[in-house]
Amino acid sequence: MRVWFFRHRGTDDQTRLLQAAADAADRLGRHQERAALLSDLGFALAAAGRLTEALAAYEVAEREGPDDELAAGLALRTGLARRDLGDLEAAQEQLRRARELFEKLGRPAGQSQALAFEGWVTLRLGRRAEAVDLARASVALAAGPGQVTGLVTLGLAVEDPAESLRTLREALRLSEEHNLQHNQAWCHNALGVALRGMGSLDPALEHHRRAFALLEPLAEVQLEIDCLHEYAETCRVAGRPDEALALLDRIVALARELGRPHDEQLARAARQKI
Repeated sequence: MRVWFFRHRGTDDQTRLLQAAADAADRLGRHQERAALLSDLGFALAAAGRLTEALAAYEVAEREGPDDELAAGLALRTGLARRDLGDLEAAQEQLRRARELFEKLGRPAGQSQALAFEGWVTLRLGRRAEAVDLARASVALAAGPGQVTGLVTLGLAVEDPAESLRTLREALRLSEEHNLQHNQAWCHNALGVALRGMGSLDPALEHHRRAFALLEPLAEVQLEIDCLHEYAETCRVAGRPDEALALLDRIVALARELGRPHDEQLARAARQKI
């Protein structure tokens, strides 16, 4: 429904409706409902790449004193927003909090997601072995399509190329089997990254292209930004400087539009390497 709304009405209409509903809950003194609506508002803003606004919504929701279940979801979403802004230490803290709350609630699916994303952040912090352990724990807790996040993290974290490809292809298979286009795009992008590291540049580029073909109708600006960074790096390594520069320029334009200095800085630094 969120994708349909983005495509037909745009982000602004959706956020206005959520904000109006949150204001109504506030007038009625329904604090838990307001917190839940603000959490959804933040999620919509984050998917559209408006991370600073998303964090502001999450912070107001947190002040409403949410119960443990809502607090766990808020911590997970806040951690993801912090991750995408490049604030990895703060992201890790929030994701650990989410994991602990989901465990306390007896919610293995939520715990699995928190573990997987904590593993992703841990990998970016340079602690590969710890990231692998977190990803394996995530996969063990989930079933079916719920394993996709853990599998993607594991596929990027393991050092054995055969295991990496096998794991990422399993994540893609689950995403395709359950018609999860967002996850399919994410898996293709991850396969592009893994194959680039193995020196298989033509197959890597093909996976990046397939990711963007899937992303085109989804109105997922945040995932687009993530994929653009990796696609540009693969183009650079493959000796396609013009394509890489065009992709990096797209990041710069989006980063300026959305107030994302971290992403603009990353893109400009990448441009200097070409």
